[in-house]
Amino acid sequence: VAGTGRPVLIGVGGHQDGGITITDDTQVSEFCASIGAIVREFGFTGVDLDLEPSGSRWTEPALVQMVRTLKAEFGPDFVVGITAALYGEHTARWLSLARELGDSFDFFAHMLYDYVEATDQRLVPDALAKVRRAMDGGIPTHKQVLGFMCNTSTYSSPVAVTGAAWSAVTAEFPDL
Repeated sequence: VAGTGRPVLIGVGGHQDGGITITDDTQVSEFCASIGAIVREFGFTGVDLDLEPSGSRWTEPALVQMVRTLKAEFGPDFVVGITAALYGEHTARWLSLARELGDSFDFFAHMLYDYVEATDQRLVPDALAKVRRAMDGGIPTHKQVLGFMCNTSTYSSPVAVTGAAWSAVTAEFPDL
């Protein structure tokens, strides 16, 4: 990874993430030390935080401290991404975190998969709605990324639906 000139991020979390908990100073220090060791050994250029509500627990002050600690240690070019699903009670929490982080995070990736609407044409208006919701919550479109899944899992998107959603969103928001 190191020296390739390409950004390579390590993803942390995801479905069945084992219960990642980042709620206090000790956990922030432990997380940063652990990720820091991996980054230094393998040359990762950033981290993508995919802290699912199904298993992980975090507080906004702890995540802000963690992200700012990593940026301070590895420099401003260290990429920090947030992968989140804007739905239900989780929407306000993710948008608040992004606002609090401000310039300390580099991208916000919408999880446009793993729910029933992602399997058909409902994905198109849903993708547009999520981008608008993030914009209304203070996340500029140039920091937003669309994440699709096109495989055989239960709630993946057919390629044609993914293409339609991508086309509709980028037509309205070309700097996505």
